[in-house]
Amino acid sequence: MAQVWIIDFGSQYTQLITRRCRELGFSSEIITFKEFDQRKNRPKAIILSGGPQSIFEDHNDYSSLFKNESLPVLGICYGMQLISSHFKGKVERSDVGEYGHAVLDLKLCVDLPKKIQAWMSHSDHVSVLPENFKLLYKSDND
Repeated sequence: MAQVWIIDFGSQYTQLITRRCRELGFSSEIITFKEFDQRKNRPKAIILSGGPQSIFEDHNDYSSLFKNESLPVLGICYGMQLISSHFKGKVERSDVGEYGHAVLDLKLCVDLPKKIQAWMSHSDHVSVLPENFKLLYKSDND
C-alpha cells in the first residue's frame, strides 16, 4: 500500500484529506513540516495542506519538500502557494478573498470531472504559474 504523508500547515480540512486518501486505498499519515525534515525515509507522495498563514508573512525555508524530483507533491491552498513560490511562479494578495463554497472549473482535457465543489478560505492566489506548470482547475475569482 502506497504511503502518503499529509504535511499539516493548519488547515481545518487536514483530517478530511487524510480520510479521503485512506478511502482511495492509500496509507496516510498527518505530520508537521518539522517531522518531514527529521525523517530519513520518504513516502510515495506528499500533500501540502492549506492553512491560515500567508506566504507573505511565513519566512520559513520549505525547499526540502521539493528536493526529490520524483516525489509527487500536491499542494492545496497554502500548499499550492508554497509550490508556486518555490518554483518561481507569482503569488499575490487578492482584492477579494474566497470563503465558503466554490465551484472549480476544469481547464485541461483529462479524465477528470469538468466541475468540482470545494470549500475556500484564503485571500492570496497564484497569479502566474511557474514555468512548465499546467492549470487544471480554476475558480471564478481571478
